[in-house]
Order: sequence, then C-alpha cells, then structure tokens
Amino acid sequence: MSSNVDQIKSRLSITDLVGSYIKLYKAGANFKAVCPFHNEKTPSFFVSPIRESWHCFGCNRGGDIFSFMMEIEGVDFSEALKILALRAGVELKRDDPRERNEKDILTKVTESAVSFYQGKLKEEDNARAYLKERGLNDDSIKNFHIGFAPTGWRNLYDFLKSKNFSDTDMEKAGMVIKSPKGYYDRFRSRIMFPIFGSMGQPVGFSGRIFGEESHSESTGAKYINSPQTPLFDKSKILYGFDKAKNTIRQENTCVLVEGQMDLLMSQQTSITNTVATSGTALTEEHLKIIKRLADNLILSFDTDEAGLSASERAVGMALAMGFDVKIADIKEKDPADLIKKSPEEWEEAIAKAKPFITFYLDKIISKFKDIKDARKEVEKKIIPLLSKIKSEIERSHYVSETAKAIRLPEEPVVAELKKLLKNNKTEHFTSHPQISSQNQVKIQKSRKQSIEDRLLGLILWQRKNTENNFKEVLETVTLKCVDLLSEEGKKILNTDEDELDENMKKSYNKLTFEAELSYTDSETLDKEAEILLAGLEKESLKERLEELSDKIRQFEIAGDQENLSLSLEEFQKLIKLL
Repeated sequence: MSSNVDQIKSRLSITDLVGSYIKLYKAGANFKAVCPFHNEKTPSFFVSPIRESWHCFGCNRGGDIFSFMMEIEGVDFSEALKILALRAGVELKRDDPRERNEKDILTKVTESAVSFYQGKLKEEDNARAYLKERGLNDDSIKNFHIGFAPTGWRNLYDFLKSKNFSDTDMEKAGMVIKSPKGYYDRFRSRIMFPIFGSMGQPVGFSGRIFGEESHSESTGAKYINSPQTPLFDKSKILYGFDKAKNTIRQENTCVLVEGQMDLLMSQQTSITNTVATSGTALTEEHLKIIKRLADNLILSFDTDEAGLSASERAVGMALAMGFDVKIADIKEKDPADLIKKSPEEWEEAIAKAKPFITFYLDKIISKFKDIKDARKEVEKKIIPLLSKIKSEIERSHYVSETAKAIRLPEEPVVAELKKLLKNNKTEHFTSHPQISSQNQVKIQKSRKQSIEDRLLGLILWQRKNTENNFKEVLETVTLKCVDLLSEEGKKILNTDEDELDENMKKSYNKLTFEAELSYTDSETLDKEAEILLAGLEKESLKERLEELSDKIRQFEIAGDQENLSLSLEEFQKLIKLL
C-alpha cells in the first residue's frame, strides 16, 4: 500500500489538486484560500507546496492529498486512494486485477443501459409528458439521465448483446434476470432513474412503473431498485449525492428526502444540498456518508403515517451519530408536491425547519385534545428521543420545552428520562448539567506550551530546508530543548513524519504551518530560535519552582526536616537562575 501512496504523491501536486476544487491565492511560499470545509470570509486555509500539505486554522482540519480528497469528496481512505490513483495514472498493485476488470465491465454495462433508456425516453411521448406534468424541467431530465424501459421482455438484453456484453455480466450488473427459458429484462415499462456513485459513475437504477403494464401483476411493485451488485450497495448509496455533496459541505447541512421526485424537484430550487434514500430504509452507512460532510440534518419525509414513522427512526439514528436534527414542516403529501405548487414555500420550509423535539411536540399537542393522552404520547415518542441527545446542555433545554408543552414541571420528565437512561445503560443525566471534560471546551494554553509550540514548529519547518543557513544553531537549540518539551512534543520531534498517527500529524502540520507563516520573511531565524529557547528554559524553571513550593509546604506539614532542607536548597539555587 505504501508504494501506491508514494507513487501517487510523487505524481500529484497538492497545489494542483486543491486548486482544481477551490481558488488559491499566492501567500509568500504558500497558497491561501477561503476554507471549503466551513463558512468563513477571511481565508484561513493554507497549502504548502514544499511540504505537500494543507491546514485550516479556522476548523483545524489538515493533512496531505489523501485527507483532502477524503474531506472534499466525503469518501474513506480506500476510495480516496482509488480516485487519486486514477488521477495520477497509478495502477494499484494490491488490487485483484480480476475484480478490477469485472467492475470496469459492469460499469460499462450500466453506462450502456443508461444510454439505452435515455434514448427510449425520447421515443416515449407519454412518459416525457408525465415527467413534465410532475414538474420536472428539461435540464433535470438531462442532467440526471432519466430514461424509459419499454414494454417487452428482452429490449435491453438484445441491445447489450449487440454491444458484445455477456449474459453473465448483464446479470451481475443487475440488468437482466435468469430464468429456465433464458434471460429477460429486470426493468420493463418503467421510468428509469439512474443511481450514481459519489464520483458520478452509474451503479444501478430505480424504476417507477409506467405505461401499458402498470396494472399488470407481472410487473411488480410501483418502484423497484437494482439488486445488490459489485457496484450497487443500497445501504451505502444516496440518490443525488454526487451532485449535492459540494453544497452539503459548504453549508454544513444536508436535506434528506425519501423519493427520487422529491430530490429532483428540490434540485430545481435553491435547496441543492438535498439527497434521497431512494425508497430504501435509512442506514447508519448513509448517515456516515453525510456526517463526513455536514453536522446538520434536515428531514423532510412524506407526511403520512409511514413517513412520520420513518422520520422518527431516522431522528433516533441521526442523534446517536451526533447530528443536529431538524424537520421541515410541510403541508403537502411530500416535498415534490409542495415544490410543484410553490418552490418558494419549500425554500421557506427548509429555512424555518424546526428542531425535531419542537416538531413532534407540535404534532402531539395538535393531535390530542386531552392533555393526559398527549402526556402518554410524549412518554412513548419524545422521551426515547431525548435519551439519544449527546449534549446534556441541549438535552436539558428540550426537557424544559417538553415539560412546558405538556403543562408539567420538569421533575417528572427528568425522572422518566433517568429511568430510560438507566435501563438502556446510557450516559447519566442530570437536570442541571455542568460542562465536563468531555465537552469540547477550549482550554487556554499556558505560556510554556505556546513557546514550545512556536519553537517546535520552527525546528520542524527548518529541518526539511536543504539550504539551511543556521543548521548549527538549529542542532544546538534542538539538543537543548529536548528535555524541556512535553511528552507529545518529544514524540513529534523524535518521530518520522510518516510514522506519526493521525492526531500527531495534524499537530505536526499545524505547528509547521504556523512557523512558516510567522517566520518566512525573517532574516534572523537563529536569534528567533535562541529567544524561544531562552523563554522555554525560563518557563520550565518557573514550573519546577512551583513544584518545589508545593513539596516544601507538604514537608513542613509532615515535619520532614531532611527533605525540607534539600528542597529549600534546590529552590534557592533555581531562584537565582531566573
């Protein structure tokens, strides 16, 4: 694997890669940009061509070309490796050639099917009229490659046969089904919605029944999807993700709908950060894909009982993964119908999406006239959702809102919640939570730590400089500071960059970037290093004196004269060095 990584890094410039996604501006020896991973106006995102790395001081993300690809495309390392290998023209040596060749063939089969169905849609006036009547415009039909599977048993089969694809490959791609009488088309008399992977490659289809056989039992369900194939895994594919991912990342928000038409209609509005489950149940894998790009999730499922039930399940899963969840309150049957009626109302519904607890409380209170019935429903539906909220502060807020909605003091709600949390063996809940060490609270660095970071960054930055004019000073400073560094600082200094773990690499990148930005134009790096070393020595001395002061107090209390004398003697020697 390392040889694959090294080859890719040697062929791809990080500046070219990042520059193909965002606008870079020269900043000395580096480049800067507005960060693509969080909202900001002042650029805090930097790329270093020398070190082939990037770092954002705003959101603290950083790394190499692989971590950038993982962040920007919302993929895991193996997918990033494949994408960059293709871009660099590197053949992945550890891939099984047979498997890779099979996937290439199946992709070509699927691409040919997309082309075939698109061509047939042009011949089918009724299907095109139906799509227009549902509200789709020509651009959506074209950009999403919508097609039509004609009536008949072997239309696609014969077409693919003419392209010299084998029966086995057609079946593996999910295009045909084998029977005792031979092969026949899986999709017949259906409007075809191709499903694409994260990089825009076709992997399967969802077909909606339409036309002459729409009432025939032999044609099956209203919607059918491709089966599980080497290309298509319904638990990991979100419809429209390839087109929505950039907006999802930029807005740190994903709008999740159920059906293809919901997604297509939403993409015709300003709400382009929309994806669909495409008629399959939402999975943890779906949410993991979204979580790579966004922390906020807005649900807009169908408004019938099935849709509400599906949204409740989705809320529970999303909360467990740390999403901030809201629900769009729409008055039509589904988003597609609302958008057809009024795109503006859809945009407003997303802008004013309600926190999930508020949404469900509103539904419950409006549904039940008797407050006792409402309280029972809250105990059944709301309390389990409250237990899944990770932040105790946020949970406490919603406990108050829930108690107020059902006209009770907070104590009974807290009691039921505690009972559920205890039964589920989940985290302990208190009605007045304090911010704990687990909460993401920024702790201000000590003066010693700040000086250490600056000195360590300067050393690491200049260590790779082959034209180093103060090599001797650097070596001397390095030797003198080693014993003064924190354990993490020592590890970063003494470990090769390629052997650092992910968190250490982030620290390494941050330190070197800060040094590069601070000292690039400095002509007195030797003096800067010596000043920092002197500052670190002084702060370390103060730290030791504080430790001795504590020991002296303890020895005095214990009456330990021998150790007290030794500590006082050391204290007197050190105080003279300040």
